[in-house]
Amino acid sequence: RALWIATAAVYAALALLYLPNLRVGPITLDDQSLLLEFSGRSFTSVWSYDVFGHLRPVKNLLFWSLARHPDAIALFRFTILACHLGAVAVTQLMATRILASRFWGLATASCFAFNPAIASVVCWLSAGNLTFCLLGVLVFGLFADRALKHGKPRPRRRDVAFALVGFAFAVFSHEIAVVAPALLLLRPREARGPRTYAVAGGAFACVVALLILRGCAVAPSTG
Repeated sequence: RALWIATAAVYAALALLYLPNLRVGPITLDDQSLLLEFSGRSFTSVWSYDVFGHLRPVKNLLFWSLARHPDAIALFRFTILACHLGAVAVTQLMATRILASRFWGLATASCFAFNPAIASVVCWLSAGNLTFCLLGVLVFGLFADRALKHGKPRPRRRDVAFALVGFAFAVFSHEIAVVAPALLLLRPREARGPRTYAVAGGAFACVVALLILRGCAVAPSTG
């Protein structure tokens, strides 16, 4: 019971720490540049490169929407905070499983949750996509691990589906997510098998889909 109380206290403290940020408007530099860019662009521009030359559709969608609903900025900031809380929760689940201890799982998640380096990606709109990406990668790792566990006749479709949805969300947020399925292929040879290649292949198919969707969106405007 004491551990449940400690867990609730950690998440409550984390939420209270970031709640004042919900009232903060966009800052200069990247925030203003992206808002200005997407204020005059169509929805299909979400699938194109932004003004900085990055292909990050989830981030583009955030700024495209915010440019049209500036009064809803608290909702957008709350979404980023909710994803950070979700990433902390998944970190706790994974750490508890790896360390075989709920206490050390909570301790690990707490170190991540209150790490000062994380504050910028939670508070800065232009870096919020890193929070999305991290949550997606963690979800991918959690469910890919479940899907690849030995001793099961075959992976549950639900685990594979959640893993691929998590990865799609991650790679559509930030391209660094491509390393996640690549790490699966670095597992020891005896630990690899058809399941590993199937999950990694599905993840890389998300990358291909991202590039195809971008091509379809911008092709008409380039002619």
